[in-house]
Amino acid sequence: MLGRRYFLAGDVVWYYKRFNFLGTVLGGETNFIRPGYQGLLTGPTMSYTLTGIYWLTGEEIESREEIRPLREFAWKNPLSNPVACQFYTRFDSQRFGDELRDNGFSFSDISTGNVNAVTLGLTWFPNRFTTLWLSWFHGMYGNEVKTGDRTTDRYDLYSARMQISY
Repeated sequence: MLGRRYFLAGDVVWYYKRFNFLGTVLGGETNFIRPGYQGLLTGPTMSYTLTGIYWLTGEEIESREEIRPLREFAWKNPLSNPVACQFYTRFDSQRFGDELRDNGFSFSDISTGNVNAVTLGLTWFPNRFTTLWLSWFHGMYGNEVKTGDRTTDRYDLYSARMQISY
């Protein structure tokens, strides 16, 4: 990447009792150069993310702050005392201009200019320092892409993650 580039971003966050909404829009342009191509190629990009969160255990979040569960975690009966737990869903969309593929900056048989994804997940906060995530991520390409010895226009990813922060 050489030359001029610019990116713009905007965020919206809404907190209402047990429901939270987060939205992000990103856009921009970057100049690319490669051997054998005359001049610079301008490649636009645009993406957005919409996220909805619902607190299953009654927490009411009013700002981006540390999550403080309403109840203390008890090892003797963790199912009846889930501490803080949220369900979340997210939709992501990423779009690159066709200029990159059409001018040989990516391989047309394995590349796509558009990717959308849906995420569903459960987040558990056993205390204010520990977070556990379980997620299903479903991605959809704008056209079929080559992955190894097959082509596909979608994929699924399951993940579990833990974070300890002090």
